[in-house]
Amino acid sequence: MDQQEYNQMISALKERVANGDVESMRYLGDLYYQGTSGIDENTFAALPYWKMAADYGDNDMAFKVGLCLMAGIACEEDDMQGYKYLKQSADGGIVEAQYRVGLCLLDGLGTSMDHMAGEKYLRAAACRNHPQAQLDLARTRIQEGNDGFQEAMHWICCAHLNGVEEATNMLDILMQSPGNESAVRAKLAYIRSHGVIPQKESLASQSDGGGCYIATAVYGSYDAPEVLILRSFRDQVLQKHWIGRLFIKIYYFFSPPIAKHLKNARRINNLIRVALDQVVARLSRD
Repeated sequence: MDQQEYNQMISALKERVANGDVESMRYLGDLYYQGTSGIDENTFAALPYWKMAADYGDNDMAFKVGLCLMAGIACEEDDMQGYKYLKQSADGGIVEAQYRVGLCLLDGLGTSMDHMAGEKYLRAAACRNHPQAQLDLARTRIQEGNDGFQEAMHWICCAHLNGVEEATNMLDILMQSPGNESAVRAKLAYIRSHGVIPQKESLASQSDGGGCYIATAVYGSYDAPEVLILRSFRDQVLQKHWIGRLFIKIYYFFSPPIAKHLKNARRINNLIRVALDQVVARLSRD
């Protein structure tokens, strides 16, 4: 592509941007950022288009904008605005954003310090197999003493299996304590067989009649607000009618293997989330 063709493409994209086309916003921003067709990389030109896309609901672009604002890249540093965009991205299911929002809440960076909420976001990322979130969540749980030790051990084991050296070192120390070696080996065997979701969450989903497998995979946590709304609809509405109970049986027959494939399928997750968000919004109004 020569410079003239490149300029024509940029003009066409800007016209689409003016008409509210979100894909053109993100594409134009990325073009400026990458410095395509001999143009130097220009984050200053890219950021406004990323921000436009984020303001239209693009959660991937919200993550980029949040990072720029937090670090003062191509803009004045603004932790509060940066946190706002990171949270939008995290609540939109972007796992790296969930991890960073968790850290912001634990440290009070760009928002009020909230240890419980910080752990919730870290846990959402950890359940989607984010190694550093697993390690940092383990650290926070260890600081809570005996109440958090079992969960901490679980996440240390997960991070170790993901190749995090610090987690491996922590595990070696744990195994030197009497009685811990067999517990660690059992935990590692469980994770290899069942995945990174903690056993207590699996048990919780069984105890209330079954977890919302697909919704949990899409929203990243069994305790996500959207999942709670869907579970409430299941228990308060579907369970009371025979056709609803039939739907639940069919759902729980087919959904576990589907949810397993959704764990790392971000694009499919985003499509399903759009549909589920509409259902949740409708249920919230009723």
